[in-house]
Amino acid sequence: MAQDGGMRRGLRQIKALIFLGLTALLWVGCETQPLHEACLLDEEVTAKQVCNGTVGTVSCVVKRHPQCDQSVCLSWYSNPAICTKACNIKSGNADCPSGDNCSAFSDSESYCVPKNLATTGAKN
Repeated sequence: MAQDGGMRRGLRQIKALIFLGLTALLWVGCETQPLHEACLLDEEVTAKQVCNGTVGTVSCVVKRHPQCDQSVCLSWYSNPAICTKACNIKSGNADCPSGDNCSAFSDSESYCVPKNLATTGAKN
């Protein structure tokens, strides 16, 4: 009987180690990009995007982007796409990292945009 208890305990420990190992592999396999890192707006992803503006000043955003930590990939006024996050424009820049502006993308959406990006025509 004592051996059965020891075997069960050993099996539970092995199961726990396997679970932890698989969890770690999944976590490493789902690498995402932090704020301001480049993200890809390929055809499959851009099918989900929303764009505003005219030629040369187009801004596009993809919510739930698979490459971005905060789930948002943004091309601001035709600049290369970067990972960013949503913000509340009524809070000023408080929701954004230092060096970013909370900029209006549309009447209902705002995103953190690095101050060094072109802002011609921006609503902020």
